[in-house]
Amino acid sequence: MLRDGIEDYEYLAMLQRLVEERKDGMTADELADCRRLLEVPPEISAGMTKFTGDPAPIEARREEVARAIVRLTAEK
Repeated sequence: MLRDGIEDYEYLAMLQRLVEERKDGMTADELADCRRLLEVPPEISAGMTKFTGDPAPIEARREEVARAIVRLTAEK
């Protein structure tokens, strides 16, 4: 679980870096979608002590973030 959390953090850090590097070439919708992915949704965590026990929303969000990273990396 700890390793997954570290990997999730790194995914978010990678996405943030890519957004900053490529934001001038992105449409407003693409930029908004990527920025939305950088936020933790309430179905995953509603605070520092309230979080889901269901892995499904975490895995789904991880997949969305990964797809955004791949898309932005391919646009180099």
